[in-house]
Amino acid sequence: MKQMYLISSPKDDIINRNCEAEYKSPSYLSKILEKRIRQ
Repeated sequence: MKQMYLISSPKDDIINRNCEAEYKSPSYLSKILEKRIRQ
C-alpha cells in the first residue's frame, strides 16, 4: 500500500490525504489501479 501511495500522482496524493481511511481499503486501491491502467 505504501508503494501505491508513493507512485500515485500529485492529484491522487491530495485525495489520499483527505480520505486516509478509504485509501487503506482494497476497493479504493482498486480504483487507483483502474485509473492508472486507463491513463
